[in-house]
Amino acid sequence: MNYLKTRIYKFRAQIIIFIIIIFLTITQSILAEDHLLILGGGGFPKGDKTSLDNDLNSFGAKLVNSKWKYDISFNGGHKNTDALIQNNYSKSESPATDFTPENFTKLIESYKLKIENNEIKSGDQLMIFIYSHGGQRESKQRSHSIAAKGNPVSDLNTLAGSTTVDLDRLQEIIKLTNKKGIKLGLVDLSCHSGATLALKDNAPNTCIIAATGPEHLGFVGPNTFTNNFLNGLKPGLSLEEVFLNARSATHYSEYPMISTNESQQIVKDLYKDITPYLYYYEPGGDKMTPYISDNASMAQICKREDSYNKLIAKIDNLKSVLNSKHNSFNADILKDLLQEYKRSQDKVLQTAAKISSYKLDKVETFSIPPDSKSLLSNNKTSYTWSELLNFEVDYYILIYEKSIEVAKTVEDKRDYQLTVNFLKTISLRKQQILKENPQLLTYKSRTAELVKQMKDSRVKANQIAAQEKILYDELYRRGQNSNPSDPCKTMTF
Repeated sequence: MNYLKTRIYKFRAQIIIFIIIIFLTITQSILAEDHLLILGGGGFPKGDKTSLDNDLNSFGAKLVNSKWKYDISFNGGHKNTDALIQNNYSKSESPATDFTPENFTKLIESYKLKIENNEIKSGDQLMIFIYSHGGQRESKQRSHSIAAKGNPVSDLNTLAGSTTVDLDRLQEIIKLTNKKGIKLGLVDLSCHSGATLALKDNAPNTCIIAATGPEHLGFVGPNTFTNNFLNGLKPGLSLEEVFLNARSATHYSEYPMISTNESQQIVKDLYKDITPYLYYYEPGGDKMTPYISDNASMAQICKREDSYNKLIAKIDNLKSVLNSKHNSFNADILKDLLQEYKRSQDKVLQTAAKISSYKLDKVETFSIPPDSKSLLSNNKTSYTWSELLNFEVDYYILIYEKSIEVAKTVEDKRDYQLTVNFLKTISLRKQQILKENPQLLTYKSRTAELVKQMKDSRVKANQIAAQEKILYDELYRRGQNSNPSDPCKTMTF
């Protein structure tokens, strides 16, 4: 009898503990808060508005009656855009600011302090939305830079001409939120935003979404990924589902990414090989000319053939698995489109190769002075002639010379000066090569003329992109799992 009473008491105790846990879980859920930081809008030409205004307007409407506590640092210098922010984002926790490097730094420090002081606490959600011009990752970066308030971007790949901020600064927020048990959603809607997924390392509480791949431009307008994603944000839908719905609904040649295991595997298997066939020529957004310039030597042409053959082999392997009456993906359609587009690229490459590209594989190696090795050890020291032609070395010399002028310490001035000296050595050799090989002076412009002759390159890239979206969705849905530890699957708007 005593044994039975003991078991009953233990059972009652277990029930009470269970009820307490449920109560605490529900209480924590009720008390949990949602925080949002909106950044971007930099690098646009002078005028009253920017091309981001429609998306910015509709997103602001979603926040009017939402649960989100938010801050916004956006644009600056476009009258209509600034008025839109003041009107549609009037409930921000602090007054809206222009998106400058200084304000970016202040917000990073502010949010670090909020996390450290438990104003943003365990169980809360924090989302950071980035919507701006974005550049390609530079050699010393983990992610990439985006444009801030200032002069307009003159090069969509490098962000030349504009003021920029480095998104690597977000690593500080990522580290703190993961340490404190705060779910972090990082949504980068800029060009080349796939580079931001590198910040996912050692960050299990972080979900990262990118509007496109690290080697591709993003798009603005109806039915783009960004437009579909922002419109698709609804209470109860996970970031993963919003992402998948938005991705499958766009046929533009952008390559949206998300930091789930399912997506990472698809990207690993397919992204690099399919990348060239999502490029196209268009003034102001030309990805094709640099690609042709970089791949017009015999060695690169051979590598390109190998990459293409691997891609076709992968599609063939998927054909038996995914081609069925239950799936939308048709491997033969994708293969035909790829083959057609490759043929038109091949014609341009063959002509470009005759222009003197056989010299572009030559390698130049630059020596770092012994007394500077520890400071310049991360600098690239070997370049092919092709890389030298494309390296805007004089632009970077100007950047570092400006850094010398504003440096606050003697050590910083010395470090910047050493970098300038090293870059000047590279610049001198580049000038010498061009003097000895004057035909290379016109190589890029002649290649660009060849690329312009590729008719309907954007149409072809978009057709391939449409099939790629179907393939990605089929592969993702087939391997999708409900992992409760993945914030992409549990964070909601």
